[in-house]
Amino acid sequence: MFFSKFCRNSIKRSDGFEINEVDRFGRLLSVPASSNIIAFSAYMSATLPAKLAVGLHVLVFDVVSTNLGNAYHPTTGVYIVPETGVYIFTWSFRNHDTGYHSVQLVKNTEIITVIYSRTVAGSHNQATGITPVYATKGDDVFIRTHRSLSNGDIVSDDNGRSYFAGWKLQ
Repeated sequence: MFFSKFCRNSIKRSDGFEINEVDRFGRLLSVPASSNIIAFSAYMSATLPAKLAVGLHVLVFDVVSTNLGNAYHPTTGVYIVPETGVYIFTWSFRNHDTGYHSVQLVKNTEIITVIYSRTVAGSHNQATGITPVYATKGDDVFIRTHRSLSNGDIVSDDNGRSYFAGWKLQ
């Protein structure tokens, strides 16, 4: 393994047990081939301009960092539930300079919950929601702006990302 030839550092825990970086690297990045873990995480690569962040706009989180189960679709922003069960969904968005948005977590056509953020001139704000949802295989879950409570950019940049993530409880 290329990585193991060049990383010989180790971490020594307080109990004296030593973990080398190769073992740690493999443990952190590998998911067993037979794993039934279902999880995703994605963020917006750029700020969504105010002219697009209008009523009932589905937010597209186009940079995927995790997509175990391949159920999140970064071109549409929709998570298609791969197995019936209870899922945890979390999402966050930023706004700035007198912007305000109400952002909804939607399952099919049902609004599950809503978060709201309003800022004053010269400031930034980030709002985050997290909720359990019972979903059936094939349900669509996505984040969208409120019908009328949307004004200003939805910000996503190196200072803070707007994101959407979820996982199935086992």
